[in-house]
Amino acid sequence: MASRLTPEDLSAETAPNSTQSTTISYPARQPADCDIPVSIESCAGLEYIGFNTDTATEIWNRWDGRPDGEFNPDSLWDYISAHIARLHYVFGHLAPLDTPPTKSPAEAMTDLGIRQDVQDGILHPDYTEIFETQPLHFWLTDTLRINYFHILEVLGRSQTVATDIKGTGAISQESRESYFKYCTVVDTPSPLLDGHTALYNGKAAPEIKATLTPLVDKNGNIDLYCLRSSDPGDFSPRREAQYWRLEKETAENFLEYARRRNPRAEMLLIRMQVPDNFLEPFKTEDLYWGADWREYVWRCRHGERLAKFRHLWNDADLIKGHILRLAYKRVDEIKEGNIQTDILYEHVMAIPHTGRKSTQWAFMKEDIVDRLAEAIEGKMHITVKPGLDTLDTPEGAKK
Repeated sequence: MASRLTPEDLSAETAPNSTQSTTISYPARQPADCDIPVSIESCAGLEYIGFNTDTATEIWNRWDGRPDGEFNPDSLWDYISAHIARLHYVFGHLAPLDTPPTKSPAEAMTDLGIRQDVQDGILHPDYTEIFETQPLHFWLTDTLRINYFHILEVLGRSQTVATDIKGTGAISQESRESYFKYCTVVDTPSPLLDGHTALYNGKAAPEIKATLTPLVDKNGNIDLYCLRSSDPGDFSPRREAQYWRLEKETAENFLEYARRRNPRAEMLLIRMQVPDNFLEPFKTEDLYWGADWREYVWRCRHGERLAKFRHLWNDADLIKGHILRLAYKRVDEIKEGNIQTDILYEHVMAIPHTGRKSTQWAFMKEDIVDRLAEAIEGKMHITVKPGLDTLDTPEGAKK
């Protein structure tokens, strides 16, 4: 295993020739060796992603036997996506309002052939508040996709010859750090700066490394595109927005949920410090618990752009407010006339162990996000967190 990079090791070719660089810190513990398939395109690969043996074989046989396989553009991931889309068409977890789910999340995943340990991670009781912010289909897709990217990351190449033979592998130190070779390695993040606001985000390392545009390029420039959120969200009815957490504890809780679902993958806790004077010219809207918050979030979850809220979905550069933790399906079931009575204060996400309500900032426009990336150069830190499978688990600890 290669030794860890240090700031002294970074040459002009591997780090920006400037003090305005993004910093990164790695865990002391190295990633553990793990049994992985030698190819993503295999039954073993599908099992690793999250399916039981029978279902992995079924999906593999369908994909391997597809017509004109050599020229067929449908990828293995396309077949995985089609399989888990049954959550929508068969089990009702993304169904119309008048079609309630016919099975519980656990029953639906069992019928889809999802491994029990993957189910346990998705439905872990400590993260119910987070699970309820998205439909089951979202979390299952996210979990399988991260495992999919993790194989590719470990293999260090996109595809190999299909085989069921398993090999033992670990991400080399060079591979782990090459994606972030234009960052400066430090032991700990720098102290918070005066006149700045710290915001936090979290992502699985394999997922962010799979994006075409790197978070930090060779010149030290930051591109936040890989951190975008899919719509609709709490504050964005039909377009992608950039969501960040004001409280570090909230971001860490989301990240711990991702680690629970993908215990082999490394996770990234990202902190950016935004200059307060950079934010001053923006059209900023505060949207916290209240009648407008309840209605606007309900309409955003339905993809509606009501004229009375145009100042939010169209005009605002930045929206600050609370996070709705009510499951998408339950939001769908709330009738328009019952918004103010059926969305309760308890449906606002709380910071773990404190009871205080969590806050999110949504940067609403692409040009604002581009300017934000420039404003935080030299003021972003990435903390790499090891996968749970690399940690020693004390006797009696919860797994």
